[in-house]
Amino acid sequence: MVDEPEEQRTTLVGLHRLGARFEELGSRVLAAGDKADIAADSAATSTGSWLANATTQQRGKAHADVKLAVALDETYPATPDALAAGVVDGEQARVIVAAVDRVPSDAPDAVAADPSIPERAEKHLIQLAGDHDARALKLKALGRHVFEVLDPDAADTALGKKLDA
Repeated sequence: MVDEPEEQRTTLVGLHRLGARFEELGSRVLAAGDKADIAADSAATSTGSWLANATTQQRGKAHADVKLAVALDETYPATPDALAAGVVDGEQARVIVAAVDRVPSDAPDAVAADPSIPERAEKHLIQLAGDHDARALKLKALGRHVFEVLDPDAADTALGKKLDA
């Protein structure tokens, strides 16, 4: 048993980071399982349905886990690395993916002109995750307005077009 408060604090932070590392590992295996169609042998309609049945978790969460795993595997290289390092947790990863997914639709012209914007947005949000939990990333508009931080002029132009419409 850990008796000293400092030891307890250190242990709890370490366990939280270890949990994030396990989430990243599980995400990698889940993405690979989805590619391999692990649901086929059980007659499940999808990997999410199979996962829900196999782990007795809610279907919505299982499908969301598969969606996140595939997104991290195919589109977001920095976020799984941050999960593996224990820098972000699974909820922060979800917020990061959702915010970066919105960037091209918020400013398609800017992303076409500078395709590095989504990658920069992902890295910016990972950095912010060091100081903000998932709710703050989402609700304090850090994720919602990441494009404005990365390219304020293009964000103003995009907003002007939306207002004109």
